[in-house]
Amino acid sequence: MTAIAHVGAFSMSNYGDQVYPGVLDALSRQLGIQPPSRHFGLIAGQLPDGRSVEAISSYRPEGLDAAWIGGGDIIRVDRRVVAMDHLCVPTGERGKWINRLRADRFARRAIGNRPGPWMARSWGVPAAYVSAGVHTLPRSPDVLEAITSSSGAWVRTHRGAEILRDAGMSADAVLVGPDAVFALPLVESAADAAERGARILAERTGASDAPVVFHAAAFAGWTRARLASLIEACAPAPCVVLPLGRYAGEHVLLRDAAARARVPFLGVLPAGEVTAVLAAAGCVVSTSMHAAVVAATYGRPVVSPGVAKTATAFEACAEPPPLHQATDEAIPALVNELRLRDTEKVSDANLAAVVETFERIVALVGLR
Repeated sequence: MTAIAHVGAFSMSNYGDQVYPGVLDALSRQLGIQPPSRHFGLIAGQLPDGRSVEAISSYRPEGLDAAWIGGGDIIRVDRRVVAMDHLCVPTGERGKWINRLRADRFARRAIGNRPGPWMARSWGVPAAYVSAGVHTLPRSPDVLEAITSSSGAWVRTHRGAEILRDAGMSADAVLVGPDAVFALPLVESAADAAERGARILAERTGASDAPVVFHAAAFAGWTRARLASLIEACAPAPCVVLPLGRYAGEHVLLRDAAARARVPFLGVLPAGEVTAVLAAAGCVVSTSMHAAVVAATYGRPVVSPGVAKTATAFEACAEPPPLHQATDEAIPALVNELRLRDTEKVSDANLAAVVETFERIVALVGLR
């Protein structure tokens, strides 16, 4: 039996990172290969389904045949930022010396001397990055070795592919494809996810009308006052506020904004419940790329308030889903129109492209 490890950022309190293990399992089953049997993050913990996550520091290649690294913004070297992300330090408090000290201590313990948080000079078995975001990389020997020793990389932007090719990865080994989360229908159908989401919303809010689901992050320029003002302007549409984790302290900002606007705050939900709520939304307004991907995959209208990362990721799609970009002033009228639509157009082309890209990555590590 093939034994595969999955290394990722799913030890962080961030929905987008926690959804990957389930998607990768479904993609593996779709191709008839063994899903990963072991999972590694910067710190030990649990996946959303309860399976254990081991610390990367305990990783050993013995008994393994291959390793997947990803998805998410994982090809990067900014150790302190990643440490603060894991420590859930709010965006506005990251300059404080005590938080810098905490982050540096975390990085020494959890990252050690690896070239980057999720990078290694060698994983000891054929390894490939999957559905990865790529940051600017220094041309240091250890970083270049980590890139060139990988069997391949599936990246979600054309710019990311350029960075890896410039770092020495073979052009044939760098694949650009849609984010793996476009394969969520392999995990759960749109109808089933929306039905679950409607139940969760009814339990949490007492209402069954498909609401406008709001999410915004401070690092994207949002404040409590700005978000609360926008939500209030969206009346008469029913609105709720949904955090995607405790990452960067966003749950506090969103809780306070919901209180100011006097709308329900859904709290920090398990990843599977976040997926369901997004599938049941009348419309989703979010600065999160993954919230946009999930909503679009399940046919829900998505409003992206000027977030370049989302639009750039959609450019890698076989058929980019609708993405409504609007200013704060235009959003209220837009969401009141969009939430009345039964569904946005959903294309099977992006799911097919994800499956095809993963199949090519599987071949690059020698499992085909």
